[in-house]
Amino acid sequence: MRPSNLFFEYFPPPKFLLMPSVGLDISDRSIRFAELKSADGHLELGRFGERVLPEGIVVEGAIKNPPALQTELLRLEREFALSFVRVALSEEQSYLVKVQIPRVAKRDMYSTVELQLEQHVPLSPKDAIFDYSIITCGDEGARKKAHVHDLGLAVMQRKSVEEYANLFATTGIIPLSFELEAHALARALLRPGDCKTYMIVDLGATRSSVSIIAEGVVRFTATLRVGGNMLTEIIARKMRLDWETAKRYKETRGLSHGNKEDELFTTLEPIVSLLRDEIQRHYIYWHTHQNREATKGMQEAEILLCGGEANVPGLPEYLSSTLHMKVELGNPWKNVASTEEYLPPISQNHALRYVTAIGLALRSHL
Repeated sequence: MRPSNLFFEYFPPPKFLLMPSVGLDISDRSIRFAELKSADGHLELGRFGERVLPEGIVVEGAIKNPPALQTELLRLEREFALSFVRVALSEEQSYLVKVQIPRVAKRDMYSTVELQLEQHVPLSPKDAIFDYSIITCGDEGARKKAHVHDLGLAVMQRKSVEEYANLFATTGIIPLSFELEAHALARALLRPGDCKTYMIVDLGATRSSVSIIAEGVVRFTATLRVGGNMLTEIIARKMRLDWETAKRYKETRGLSHGNKEDELFTTLEPIVSLLRDEIQRHYIYWHTHQNREATKGMQEAEILLCGGEANVPGLPEYLSSTLHMKVELGNPWKNVASTEEYLPPISQNHALRYVTAIGLALRSHL
């Protein structure tokens, strides 16, 4: 999936500067960053790290306490010498639609989309910032014959982007681009040109996100009010354990026994079944409302799990068996380097926490 390089490019770098950039993922409860550097014909992980955010600084992707977030960013700048970053923004204030435009020259595509914008989203061009990806999957010959382009269009409120841009302007960190989390996830976990349908489920501590990628572009996103903390809380409450012990049970045992007589499995099953139902509900909604031209069944999609809470033992197997779909952990290094030629400094399971940041950093190398 190659972006059009227009999205949120408030600070395009001078072309003579080929500096490495760091992917910066700001969520409600953490900031994660990752840098990719060229080495011996492949990419390698450079600087990376994670900082916990106190509750209330960022809520559902919106900055609620700018001074506190500014303080955290300044700490990162001083400690890790961060200069140029690519930043992810939450999908909760965005719109994703598939549009069709006349087959104009590439230099005229942006203005053509801008003229049609209000037909597809409830925002005027002056209140919106948008990007598009040209869909090349499917019958490109038919599109040429009809003199049209199919596009995946992503639109966000200008004020939301400017909120982040203005905050970074008060630090020494320079954003090279802003883009939706889903685009970064897809760039990290899927091969460019892959036309199959995928659902990426990014499991966080307090909430999770669902992204559906079809025809090579992000077509749908949703936020789930289900997170890993819910699993820890129910273990602590039902099994009368302290938080750290409950968290250790979740991370080391989880659902791996798969035995309904196992106390931990029966404790976790109500929450993971809620996650399963939410995943299924959103896929059915997209399949019936956003993908009317598709005639193939749900079983042809593949689910990739990532995020800090994706490592619960037995979770992929549970979801796969109950959803009757292929479910597996995503590979954060898929578009970075083969593990045969490069051994990353962190395990693949730990790297699942950094998938968004890795996808952001990859943009500098495509």
